[in-house]
Amino acid sequence: MTLAHDEAEVPARPWALLLGILVAVAAYFAGAWLTYPADVDPFRARRGLAVTMLVATYWLTGAMPLGAASLLPLVLFPALAIQPMSLVANSYADPILWMFFGGFVLARAIERFDLHRRMALHVIAGVGVRPRRLVLGFIVAATVLSAWINNTATALMLMPIGVALVDRIAKDGVLPPVHARRFSVGVMLGIAYGCSIGGLASPIGTPTNLVFFADSNYGAMVKAGAPELSFATWMAVFAPMSAVLALALWLMLTRWLHPLPRLASEGAADAIQRELRALGKMGRAERRVLLLFLATVTLWITRGNMGGVPGWESLVGLPRNHVTDGTVAVGMALLAFIIPSGQPARPTLMDWRTAASIPWDMYFLLAGGFAIAQSLDGTGLSRALSESLAPVMQGLDPLFALAVLIVFTTILSEIASNTAIASLLMPVLRATAGAAGLDPRALMLPAVLGSSFGFAMPIATPPNAVVFATGRVSLREMVRAGLALDVVCCAVLVGWCYLVVFPWLGISFDQVPAWAK
Repeated sequence: MTLAHDEAEVPARPWALLLGILVAVAAYFAGAWLTYPADVDPFRARRGLAVTMLVATYWLTGAMPLGAASLLPLVLFPALAIQPMSLVANSYADPILWMFFGGFVLARAIERFDLHRRMALHVIAGVGVRPRRLVLGFIVAATVLSAWINNTATALMLMPIGVALVDRIAKDGVLPPVHARRFSVGVMLGIAYGCSIGGLASPIGTPTNLVFFADSNYGAMVKAGAPELSFATWMAVFAPMSAVLALALWLMLTRWLHPLPRLASEGAADAIQRELRALGKMGRAERRVLLLFLATVTLWITRGNMGGVPGWESLVGLPRNHVTDGTVAVGMALLAFIIPSGQPARPTLMDWRTAASIPWDMYFLLAGGFAIAQSLDGTGLSRALSESLAPVMQGLDPLFALAVLIVFTTILSEIASNTAIASLLMPVLRATAGAAGLDPRALMLPAVLGSSFGFAMPIATPPNAVVFATGRVSLREMVRAGLALDVVCCAVLVGWCYLVVFPWLGISFDQVPAWAK
């Protein structure tokens, strides 16, 4: 789950604030060149475009903190008569945000009792003590944990374990210096990249996935008749792809970029076992958190219908979508405040002080993106933009268009917030697909997944920044490995979408579903 890491306080940037205003003014006048449908007020749509570009510029340049910039639509949309306050405020209470909140509280409960650390150590210990397998252990641990726990927390949790193991190997002289260096880089990059890859596996793995499901994006299409993409279906389609990418990462790091020998390391085994012994036996609190987490995942996976098998929502007679995955997340999070932990110092599995540490900047970033998406649809701007882009899409080979879209979003994710990118692209791609005679999912799904890539730069993702801050990976090593992984991930995603995702979900480049017309 790609979440913003704690930001150091930085002074306001006057040049960036001014740049945002200039970009907004330029966007307003440039909007006059768009072709607007007859039922659209061009001046209202152009004002919406100006505010969108202002917020996007502030997101990209850091003129304001992400969370603060994301609140601008609450003020500017009503003040400029673009959208009424009641409508804008609805985006800041989108059901997906409650899934984010509830999921984060459960993740905090897991971290609170070190359950995630125990799980990671057991995974690493289980793969063996050879250098190549140890790198694989860290990749698997990062991938599995980040499908459920935010990426930054996963990276911060695994990093001390990795550093201790790397130092122990270097101290014992088990590997020659050149191989010890390769092992160090492999472990560090395996942690960073595994965290980003794991986010693809589940709907809650990264905020970009949640952007796709928002009421203003795919949620609106479901209301129009599109088939619901359930939690179980998402995992069935994309968790195997995440596993393929994790395997590719391991082979790339240990066989090509930083080849390692097959020697076993007893020192590494001792270090891991020492960490496990320090945790002691699993206590009652850990067991209860684990059961609560497994119950939550089970309810998520079995809520909707899948493959003709009815989910529990329909079995108990609830109307469709009266209960959402957000309902489940909040309900199970509330249980964490009630269930006793068995520890006098921490009476229940969760307290409000811990829960209040939710990354509100990411919460508001998601909400601000939803508000922008709603305004693009509400003002007709997305239709105007789609009319300009549709002829280009119609003239491209479908496979080539898919590759270009994925590469484009990956490049953007190297320099900007992937959540912001997804928020800006989803409504435009949805409208463009309709105008071009395509299933909107054919553009939206590849773009939202591609926006989770971006492995080359330290600023691309918080896990990259965490790894780079250790000083154990040079910029050259990260850029070299990251660019190679970008290429691999883009190629795998193109093939996976074309050969697996589209056939499974019934997505066609040749036919527009009735609900998308």
